[in-house]
Amino acid sequence: MEFYRPQWLWGLLLVAVPVWIHFFGIRTRKAKVIPSLMWLVKVNPSQRSKSRLKDLIVLLLRILTIVFVVLSLASPRSSLSTKLLQVDNYPAKWNTRDSWLPTLIENLDDGFYQLYDRQGTFYGTHEKAAVLTVIETMAFTNAPLEQVRGALLLSYGFDNSLRAPAWIPSRQVKSNLPIEKEANALGELIFKWQTLGEVTVEKNNSLVDSRMDSIYSITLDEMSNGQHVSLTIAHDSIQEDNHYYWRPTPQSRRLILTNNVQLPINEFITPEDSVVQYTSDLVINYGVFNAVVLLGFDFIPPSLQGYAGKLLQFSEGIQNQVRGTAIPELNHPFFTNFFIGPSLQNAWPEVSSYNELGEDQEPLLRLNRAVVASLSERVYKQGFLPEDWTHPFYKAINQWSLGGGKRIEYEPFLGSDFYESNVKLDGIDVINNLESEYSQGFTVNLYNEKLYLLLALLCALIALIFVKI
Repeated sequence: MEFYRPQWLWGLLLVAVPVWIHFFGIRTRKAKVIPSLMWLVKVNPSQRSKSRLKDLIVLLLRILTIVFVVLSLASPRSSLSTKLLQVDNYPAKWNTRDSWLPTLIENLDDGFYQLYDRQGTFYGTHEKAAVLTVIETMAFTNAPLEQVRGALLLSYGFDNSLRAPAWIPSRQVKSNLPIEKEANALGELIFKWQTLGEVTVEKNNSLVDSRMDSIYSITLDEMSNGQHVSLTIAHDSIQEDNHYYWRPTPQSRRLILTNNVQLPINEFITPEDSVVQYTSDLVINYGVFNAVVLLGFDFIPPSLQGYAGKLLQFSEGIQNQVRGTAIPELNHPFFTNFFIGPSLQNAWPEVSSYNELGEDQEPLLRLNRAVVASLSERVYKQGFLPEDWTHPFYKAINQWSLGGGKRIEYEPFLGSDFYESNVKLDGIDVINNLESEYSQGFTVNLYNEKLYLLLALLCALIALIFVKI
């Protein structure tokens, strides 16, 4: 036999208390002088024996009472009786799990369970009464279901990845409708959905808008002013994929290396940046910077070979003297993730002279079909110096290099409810109330702490009766 709380077994030392009282706790009676023995009742030896036997039985019952109480507190269990339980923390209705998950847990047999989540992560072994408390620490995930072999799966039954054995609650099919998200020319995000729904917008946890609508837009100002913004659209039964959050991200440490060019102070360079004039004998630890900006460089200094941070190179651009407007490659993911929209005139950076980068780069800007700016993972290259550092394009490049700005967080569309098809699968049972056929209630076995509490109560009761006789 194993115990879930073995520290309580130290309580078995308490059996010494009734034993000590029985043998040493009775005070020696003082002798009394009486004038005559004629009035004394004759003592029957058999009555003395019965009294001693009763005292021994009471002692034994007291010892058993303590032993059974301690065993109950220590929670006996058998390693063979511990069962496997997996909880499907899929996003659909996970935020309202208190409305369906307790029903499934109440129908489990009393005992101990090895607990796993949807991805098969182990959460330890717990008795049934503690399972729901441990589940509260699980965050939802739409990662693929990794079903643990031999485990009973408790699920809401929404997605189509369920496998037997599994329990799901008795419920109605839930509607879940998609939300379309797109950006207009000014960089505003527009959300559209099929039916009227209540729209709620909060900024820094304060309500700023609430309406019934089927379309809503988040402006550039709301996305770029360093404030927490949340958008909730209540238009269907599944709320987990109807929330959008914009959170400010911290800025990184940045080094500006200049090669005898005019600095764009307060336009591109911030007061927190470290600005250094480049020389061929410059010795610097680049590893302490998250980004390095090269201003006026037609080459990358050899000391930056192997640098792991973000690298931005702005060339002087003296090879081609053709003035024109750079044209963006809008299919590049940069324009979706960082660009906050063109100017109101839809203008793009002006170029008077440039160095061509070549087609082997990932184009971001072109001039006369030549690549004049590129962005590949952590390296940005531009074949000319900007004429206007305040242009929205360079504000976006600045945001990318600093790592600051806004990060949007949301749960992707969860799809349709597969409940009707799941209930038809073999080995998947529907639990509809707390008194279903699956509930075993109290079972008489040596690993049930309630049994030991009942035995302790019974022993205490019998001991009390013997004392009164």
